[in-house]
Order: sequence, then structure tokens, then C-alpha cells
Amino acid sequence: PGPSATASKRFTRTSCAASSARASRCAGRWPCVASGTAATSTREIVLFEYPGYGARPGQPSQRTLVEAAVAAFTQLRAERPGPVWLLGESLGSGVAAQVAARDPRAPAGLILVTPIARMADVAAWHYPYLPVRALLRDRWDSVAALRAFRGPAAILVAGRDEVVGAEQGRQLARALPTPPRLWEQPDAGHNSVDVFPGALPWPEIRALVDAAAQADTAGQRPSPLAR
Repeated sequence: PGPSATASKRFTRTSCAASSARASRCAGRWPCVASGTAATSTREIVLFEYPGYGARPGQPSQRTLVEAAVAAFTQLRAERPGPVWLLGESLGSGVAAQVAARDPRAPAGLILVTPIARMADVAAWHYPYLPVRALLRDRWDSVAALRAFRGPAAILVAGRDEVVGAEQGRQLARALPTPPRLWEQPDAGHNSVDVFPGALPWPEIRALVDAAAQADTAGQRPSPLAR
């Protein structure tokens, strides 16, 4: 189904297109980004399901996931007058990066949670004795994909990430042309990041999103380092 949400009458509404495996199970996961009262919130989260996941038919691959994400992002921008951020968790960070690569000026910003910088590095980290770099079909190279992206970005690293490794997020942060805001939850694992709306860094990420929306309304982009 297409994205849908109510519109704010008082503020520019910012939409976040969220890319995460099994979106049907993630519907309640992102109040940390959209937190606010019905009268004052200027943020909404729009989830989309990957092909081959949940009830959505199809075969999952880098090509099909990115095509689905581009279609959802294009539809969301057509239906919403305000800025649209891309939110990606884990593999979803790679999807978000590939969408941004198609048109680096289209997303208002990026929120990347436990991200992957290069899938080949993750595979080699898990299987150092195998030639995984040569065997890997879907490369998911976010470093290359985001070389031209100069918008604001927020990156959250899990300090004890046992799936992709904490260094992946740090590496991606170092590679972005415009320095992103980088946070680390030192005791979190890949699947145990604290998404309570009051936990750090979510209040600061919401402030970053709102500042970008205000600057967009004023016709200028803020520094991604502005608090």
C-alpha cells in the first residue's frame, strides 16, 4: 500500500521513509523519531516492506530492494509537500544509501542506525578464511553510494554490534563528504539499540530533523553539525 499520514496545519511536516526488514514488525519501533503530541508533532514515519519479506511478494536482492525503495520514496515525495528523510536500520542503511545515490539532493537527510559501510568488509570480518569479497553478489557499498551526498546525516552505532561491527558505522561517518552527527550507544548490540524516545541520541536527532525543516522553509540548509 502507498504511504499515508495526517498533515500538520501549523508546521512544515517532515516525512521519514523507513527502510527495515519485516516492516510489519517495526511499526511501533520508531516513535523515537516521530515523537510529539498530535497537535505539535511535525514528523511522521512511513514504513515500506521489502520484496520477499512479510506479505510482499518478490525475491529479495540489492536490485529489487533498491527499486522498491526508490518507488516508495518517489511516491512519498509526490504526496507530501514537506522534506523527506531516509531512515535505514542495518541492511536498511544500505538501501537508504542507494536511494540517495540516485539523486543526492532529493533526500532532506539521512538517519542510519547500526549501518553497513561496505558489506564486503562485514563478510570478510565474519569469514576471514574465505574469499568472500570475490563471491559476494550484492555489494551494498554505502561509502561509494554516498560520495556525492552533502545533506545532514545522523548515524547511530551500537558499541557491541556483533552482526556488522561498530567500526562499520564509524567508517561510514568518516567517509561522508559532509561530517555527520555520530552517536554511539556503547553497551548496545546490533538488535538491542535503545529506541526509547527520551534516550540519547533521539532528542538530538529530532532536533536535527526539525532544524533542517525550518531551514528548508527559509530556503537554506542548516549545518549538519548544528544542535
